[in-house]
Amino acid sequence: MHLSILPPVDWSYETTSDTIARILPGEKEPITIALHPPAGLGVGEYDIRIEAVGWVGNEQVEAQEKDIIIRVEARARIVRNALVIGGVIALVIGVAVVSIRASRR
Repeated sequence: MHLSILPPVDWSYETTSDTIARILPGEKEPITIALHPPAGLGVGEYDIRIEAVGWVGNEQVEAQEKDIIIRVEARARIVRNALVIGGVIALVIGVAVVSIRASRR
């Protein structure tokens, strides 16, 4: 069996083995794949296609293609978000206090 990996443009990969000499019926052979994205990778979804082809005698057997989607998201800036939310809450409380004082006069 031979494994074929089609990563996105500029990505590289390593496998423990891309060829397995023999797999008997009912057996499994694990393969480890390490994907390396390029520097400065942007936010988005990236598709990796994995294909496997083997031979039974003189007949070629193709496994079903497998697509893996890797989603890259931006890191949440918790401190900044907490400060913005705190500022909005303080503003709402300030407006409420000022309006209550103004209505009592």
